[in-house]
Amino acid sequence: MKKLFLLSITFLCALSVSAKGKLKQLPPIKFSNETITIHGIVKKSESSISDTVVIAYRPLLGELETKHAILNANGEFDLQFNPGSSIMVNISVSNQHASAIVIPGETTSVIFDASLLNHPKKRAWLFSGAVSDFNNDIANAPDSIQGIRTFRFLNGPGLNTFKGKNLNDVKQILTNHYNAYAAQIDARDYCDAYKEYEKTVARIYLGMMLSSGTAILNYANQQQGQWDMPTDYFSDYVKEDPFVRNAAFYSPFGNMLAPYTEEMGKTMKHQFGLPEGYEKLVLAQKFYSSINQEFVPLTDAQIDSVKTQTPEYAQTIVKANDELKAKIERNKNSTDFTIKSISPDLKGEDVFKSLVTPYKGKPVLVDFWATWCGPCRAAMKTIQPVKEELWGKVAFIYITGPSSPKGTWNNMIPDIHGDHYYVTKEQWETLLKQFDSQGIPTYVIVNQEGKVQNKFIGYPGNDTMKAELTKK
Repeated sequence: MKKLFLLSITFLCALSVSAKGKLKQLPPIKFSNETITIHGIVKKSESSISDTVVIAYRPLLGELETKHAILNANGEFDLQFNPGSSIMVNISVSNQHASAIVIPGETTSVIFDASLLNHPKKRAWLFSGAVSDFNNDIANAPDSIQGIRTFRFLNGPGLNTFKGKNLNDVKQILTNHYNAYAAQIDARDYCDAYKEYEKTVARIYLGMMLSSGTAILNYANQQQGQWDMPTDYFSDYVKEDPFVRNAAFYSPFGNMLAPYTEEMGKTMKHQFGLPEGYEKLVLAQKFYSSINQEFVPLTDAQIDSVKTQTPEYAQTIVKANDELKAKIERNKNSTDFTIKSISPDLKGEDVFKSLVTPYKGKPVLVDFWATWCGPCRAAMKTIQPVKEELWGKVAFIYITGPSSPKGTWNNMIPDIHGDHYYVTKEQWETLLKQFDSQGIPTYVIVNQEGKVQNKFIGYPGNDTMKAELTKK
């Protein structure tokens, strides 16, 4: 079971205003290539306020993007961008931040007055335009009522709450905590759309926590065991599906709802829904994943499907596809990686011995990874400065097995300089068992004499890795 509770994103929230007659619910997803405009005024009450406004957002496809605007003499700014859909953005002025929903084809206006920060009745951030009731609430509310913070008590000593407990206790404690939070939100004078948003975020987190009940108990009790699962453990949770709400799309989990619902659905044996219109995003993500995650270019027929079925993201997907094809073509001439092999008949400790013996005389970093492993690929980027410094002095070898699709592996490894081995399923399992690895990435350091010097499950950091590889 995946650890669904690891995700954390920080969005800011809202100040109390009368909810009577205000926005009842957030609008459905609007997929459109129309431009989003943000017009703003910053009232500079002190010289420390920056002249730069930063808008940050994570498009439904691709990486985090930022837009910058310089205030004019009147403290005004205008920003235009096209993420392909309605989306949540974060607006920053100096060290002050506000979250807001913006919608294609519409202008959102905002006034920021630093002199009103912490004012008991007036707002420092004042929005008008699309979903302004919601934006005013989420921009000005205190951090203490953020749904994303609901289960922060689990960090550190808070896990002691579950010491000596069972899964029924876990369910009761977590559910009570959610209910108390929901009551706190309902008692405040926010618009209904904002209340639903924060409760939706908290309820998604509740599902993650419930799904991780066994892990929570094992951690709290410092043991590795199986706990009896009550037959009705998830019954109350699945009665109220948070994923179908429009608020779920605008939440910190917005572009990841499909994998969350799939994983939680398996655990809870329940079919969760998705917000209206979300199917288009799932399709666009499928096309984009083939390029960005699987390193497999789309065919001409698939590109035609992209343009027909997900036109809002066609430009992003086609550009990524062209870049991947160009990279694959360039990599055909790369000499910085080598594909090597060992006999598929090797078994037991002979497998690892055969892998490292050719490198005797140099320190060796053996990296056990997979093409689908995000932490593996992230660590490869992190280690790059160390690798460049020690290139030629240290041997870098990369081992994977059949869980990595061969085509993806072939397209990906030219960017991973070193020697690459694709071992059999049995050899892969033998290697992980030999080093008592509970997951990947796993790293094994072999000294110049060919003896295992150290191992790490998870990347230990550049300083530690460099020290190990240069140890005399």
